[in-house]
Amino acid sequence: MSDPTNPTPTTPDPELPSSEGPQPEPSQPDTPPPTPLPPPVAPPETPPSAPPATPTPLKSPFSEEEARLRTQLYLTKRLDYQAEYYQKRSDEFNFNSDRMLYVSAGIMFVSTLVSSFSVVSGWPIWALITALLPAFAAGVSAFRSLYQWERQASLYDEAWIALQQARLTMPDEDYTEPGDYQRSLPQLVDQTEEILRGEAGQWGQINLAVKSGAQNGQTVAPPAAANGE
Repeated sequence: MSDPTNPTPTTPDPELPSSEGPQPEPSQPDTPPPTPLPPPVAPPETPPSAPPATPTPLKSPFSEEEARLRTQLYLTKRLDYQAEYYQKRSDEFNFNSDRMLYVSAGIMFVSTLVSSFSVVSGWPIWALITALLPAFAAGVSAFRSLYQWERQASLYDEAWIALQQARLTMPDEDYTEPGDYQRSLPQLVDQTEEILRGEAGQWGQINLAVKSGAQNGQTVAPPAAANGE
């Protein structure tokens, strides 16, 4: 029997469950498993660069003999005809410009002679002629500048020279090879037509100069009047 004054601690029976119940284990946070890294991807192999493709020349729609005949026809009816026209116009305008220059210089020379004779003779009529001749010479010079023959002749000369240069694209008939006329005919036509368009554009610039001169009170002869059209 136990002594109430000296209590002894009682040890719980290990077989009996505790009144507090089983202690729960601490919960672990649900962490996802680490994602495996993807394997390294090798860079794509760069294919070797292909050599630049050689441009294939356009096949001419004409045979060599037909291209030769068309070239001769184009030279005769287009290039040579236009070059002859330019040459005639250039000669005509140069002649008109030189003739007006010679007339003006001749009038001034006659005016000098008449002036010297009027001093010796003392006649009033010679003094009047001496005063009028320089005015005639100035009128001839103004007429020459009005039509701009030198400028128009230079345009025709430049176009004629350009046509002769375009003619050099043609092969020499004594040293032709198969396919020369087929290759040179398109170049000849392109260069010739470009020259003719440029020559026509020059007249358009002169027309603009005529209009601007008329607005500014200046008188400039249009190309149609100078060409006699």
